Amino acid sequence: MRYAALQGDNSADFYQLVKERQESGEDKGDLLDTMLRGRDPKTGTGLSPENIRYQLVTFLIAGHEVSTLGVSHP
Repeated sequence: MRYAALQGDNSADFYQLVKERQESGEDKGDLLDTMLRGRDPKTGTGLSPENIRYQLVTFLIAGHEVSTLGVSHP
């Protein structure tokens, strides 16, 4: 239950960050900007904020696991 509450708080912060980034129009050249500006070449549609959040969480978790394996593997 506590995890779900914390996850909800993080989601609200993330969606606020996405909203601010979209409204500012500033390109910081980071992964979030790349995902916000990316478009499907066939349909022209971009990723939804929810999908971007899921992709970034996956990226962070996968990166953590790869780093851990690299450090611990002889």
